[in-house]
Amino acid sequence: ELLNSQQQHALPVDEGVCACLIGLLADQRCYFQLQDLIERRVLPDSAAMVAQLLELTPHYEDAFELALDMLRRIGSPAATDAALHLLLKQGKLLASCRLIRQQRLFSCSPKPLLEAAAARDADLFRAVYLFFVQRNEVWRGSAAFLPEEGCEDFTALFEQRE
Repeated sequence: ELLNSQQQHALPVDEGVCACLIGLLADQRCYFQLQDLIERRVLPDSAAMVAQLLELTPHYEDAFELALDMLRRIGSPAATDAALHLLLKQGKLLASCRLIRQQRLFSCSPKPLLEAAAARDADLFRAVYLFFVQRNEVWRGSAAFLPEEGCEDFTALFEQRE
């Protein structure tokens, strides 16, 4: 009710209250209520909210889509970068690839994701490598990585494993 009232009277919303509410709803597994508050924009769009939603994705898969929708509404490259770094830090490489594709972040450096994927299993590395090859084809018309991207070792690793 507090957030609804603040919204109706065009008052600034306290992000601490929003973060606390998201935490409480997540702890109680009240994901439908959380989704409803976000879709009705009772909870305001912010980079902090995106990060909190992305942290919920292991427990609530739809949180990823809610976070993406919020990122689109924010439209800030800084918020998108923060979300990408958070996903990478969490080891969610395929989710990072989805974010890159959906936000059309063609200039995103492939090296951090390829490094993380190479350190894990071969199937994940293959998926991430092929994602960036496809991105290169769409963006530049060529599957090759640019020399300044520093991906020669990953190309050699991919060819060795194939």
